[in-house]
Amino acid sequence: MPEKICSIEGCSTAVEAHGWCGKHYQRWRRHGDPEGSALPREQSLCDMSGCTQPSRSRGWCNAHYLRWRHHGSPDHGREYIHENAQEDLRKRGLKSCSCCSEILPLASFDKRERSSDRLRAECKACRTTDYYENPSTAKERSRLWYAKNRERVAERARRYREANRESIAADKILQRLRNPEQVAARRARYRARKRGAPVVESGLTWRAVAERGGMNCAYCGVLTVPKHEDARLWPTLDHVIPLSRGGHHALSNGVLACKSCNSSKQDKTLDEWAGPGRD
Repeated sequence: MPEKICSIEGCSTAVEAHGWCGKHYQRWRRHGDPEGSALPREQSLCDMSGCTQPSRSRGWCNAHYLRWRHHGSPDHGREYIHENAQEDLRKRGLKSCSCCSEILPLASFDKRERSSDRLRAECKACRTTDYYENPSTAKERSRLWYAKNRERVAERARRYREANRESIAADKILQRLRNPEQVAARRARYRARKRGAPVVESGLTWRAVAERGGMNCAYCGVLTVPKHEDARLWPTLDHVIPLSRGGHHALSNGVLACKSCNSSKQDKTLDEWAGPGRD
């Protein structure tokens, strides 16, 4: 039996219903005329007055929706800036925040690889405001994203380290030179944990002990001097009860000692140690 063809002139598609093919049948069903063209579908625009952008959610475009999300009002800030104007701003090194509408330098926006300009739509200030106003939601969102992209983050960090090995090493050296107290405190914590001692004060250094009792050695009474030509006079942090003997890394267990006494005492208790200069 030969296959029936659509009755519309010029159409060679098989009949589906009422003597028409599926395309013409649907036109008749929706618009009342199988030969009439489909009417253009009316695009939903933003409900905000004067905005001609397509709606995204709640009847607002992307910019007004983000303003409502961050600030509670879709008309927060200045008027929406069209994409063409945004392009002109980017050529001048500027960008308009979709949240607060402030025109800011490109450095005020976080990077985002998926965006057309490789930058986020919201400025750093608006993103920070959203974080502090909704910390639990922001933290949960960050936690879920990290759990989903753990390998991606690790791979990106690995590539960065390989490409910037020398600059990272130089930054670490500069950081140590600029913050010697933090470095000393970190090393002291490391030594304490290595010996299994409880760390009570994380920032304990010889300077913290000196602020309490002065720069004189607690054992021999000599005045200690940092970087003195005689290294035996350098101030050091000593634990009265050694960490290896169950002492705590705490201010109550720390004293200022010259390097000579500290080296002499080593891991002995006060009862075991003969005293300064008598070993």
